[in-house]
This record gives sequence, structure tokens and C-alpha cells, in this order.
Amino acid sequence: MIDKDLTVPIKLQADYALDERLAEDYPRKGAILEDIAKREASYNGEKNLCYHLNFLPKEDFRILFDLQLKINDKEFQIDVLLISLYFALIIEAKNFAGTLVFDSKFNQFIRTINNKEEGYPNPLTQAKKHQLLLDSWLKKNKFPLPVDYLVAISYPSTILRSTEAKKIPIHDKVLHAENIPLKIHELQKRYKEPLLTPRSLKKLSETIIRSHTPLRPEILQTFSIPSEDIQKGVCCPQCKGFAILRKYRRWHCPHCSFISKDAHVQALKDFYLLISPTITNLQCREFLHLSDRKTAQFLLTSLNLSYSYIGRKRVYHFHDLFLR
Repeated sequence: MIDKDLTVPIKLQADYALDERLAEDYPRKGAILEDIAKREASYNGEKNLCYHLNFLPKEDFRILFDLQLKINDKEFQIDVLLISLYFALIIEAKNFAGTLVFDSKFNQFIRTINNKEEGYPNPLTQAKKHQLLLDSWLKKNKFPLPVDYLVAISYPSTILRSTEAKKIPIHDKVLHAENIPLKIHELQKRYKEPLLTPRSLKKLSETIIRSHTPLRPEILQTFSIPSEDIQKGVCCPQCKGFAILRKYRRWHCPHCSFISKDAHVQALKDFYLLISPTITNLQCREFLHLSDRKTAQFLLTSLNLSYSYIGRKRVYHFHDLFLR
């Protein structure tokens, strides 16, 4: 059973918004497009793993994708978490082609493709760290489950090698995604004693989802882009132009004649992703190219956002809508 589904990662959403709202000849476009390609590859790896996990018996596991948890002021991210009555399993999804070498002597992960070697952080080290943090998190929340971990490699054509296979059984932890269900079946035989009831397993899943705290990326700082360079306005969902105008409670595009009643929602999401997690009526009017204060207030309140006051100024908080 999938309790938390796989969605487009928030950092990739921010990349998309940034790409759309910068001029085509913007100096840092190349770096942004490279980041999009990298994050899309990672997301595709998770989608590939999701496909293979569908072959697991739905009654045996609760599956949660893309988690951001915190324990003792330490935040950690998990690509996929499987929980059962018997154990918890972290799966790190990697979408690498070529030849992968796990160098245990230097604790390094090396990818060779097109005769070019590249070094990356070792995903086994990352998974092991997340195992320890999740173990602490479960103990703190009084759920007595052992934690295991695996690394899933998306492409079945990717060659996997280890420098010290005899001393460190890499093959026991790193597998092609298509072999993950079989490995999980092996783990089920290893963990034989149920430590949770079906009711407490459901409670654990609900507790994890409540504790999930996704982080809004500071993407303008990442690419050193001033907010003044961001294109304002509502993007037409059809022609992707920014000339769309608000008339008679609808958005009308003068270029392609497309009409939308909710095109502002994506624009406000872009504001959240790129500019700020909060917005005022004035900021809304400036970003959406609105002249009427009441229209801006109507659009913001219709989204049921929470708000607070700074003096007499009302400040709306986007996390209720987008940070889930």
C-alpha cells in the first residue's frame, strides 16, 4: 500500500519555475538546465523503482516516497521507505548509466561512461547514515523496528563492480531496481518476528507523514540570481506567454485566446518556489500584474491560506498549499 505517493521533487519544481521565468539568453541558463537534467534523472530513477515495487504484495508493506525527517536537529532525506510489521527498509534510488565502481578503500563511488571517470559521494555511506538516523527516530517515537537499507540502480545495463567484494559484500546492498522485490522477499525471511500490530503499523505511517517536513529550496541563492531578474505575471497554460490578463474573474490570453479561471495558482506557486514562503496583498498585485486590491485579496483567501499579521499588514503563508 502506498501511503505517500511519488511526486515531482520540490527542487525540480523550483528549477522548472526558474527556467520558465528567466529570459532564454540569461547567463546562468546553462547551469539551470544542467541541474534540471540531473534532478530529472534522479526522479526518473525513483519512478523506475516505483514500478518494480508495485510487484510487492500490497498487504505486506506500507510505502512512502520522498521523505524529509528530523531527529535531534539533524535533517535527513529518504527516497523510498518501506515499513512492515517486521522491519523498515530504506531504499536509495540512483539513476546512473555506464560502469559503477564502489571503492571501499577510499569510500568512493566512481562512474565511468564514454571513457570519462567521475567521482560521487558513496550512496552506501549515505544510506548507512540514514539508517542510523531513522533508527534513532523510530526509537524516539517508540516504534521498535529494525532498519535495513538498499541502493537501487535504475538501468539494468549498468555494470556494478567493487574493489573488495570479498570483504564488503556490495552485492548484498546494491542491486538493479528490477531485483529489489526479490531482495525484499529475502529480507522477509530474515526478519521473522512481528514487532508491530497492523494498527500500530498504520499509526507509524501516519506519524511519519505528519513528521515529513519538506524544505523550500533557496534556489535564487543557489544560482546567485537577483529576484529582480524573475519575470512577473501569470503564465498562459497554453502558449506560455506572460501577457495573460484578469477580466471578469477569468484569465484571458490576448495571444492565443485561452481562458482560465485558475492560472494564478501556478503563478503563486512560482512566487513561493522562487521568491518567498509568504506573500502580502501588495506583493500579490505586483507579481500577478493586478491593479485591484480586492481582486488580490479574493485570489489569496480563496486558496484557504493561513495568515498572520505584522502590525496591521496581513501576511499569507503558502506552506498550507504547497509545502506538503
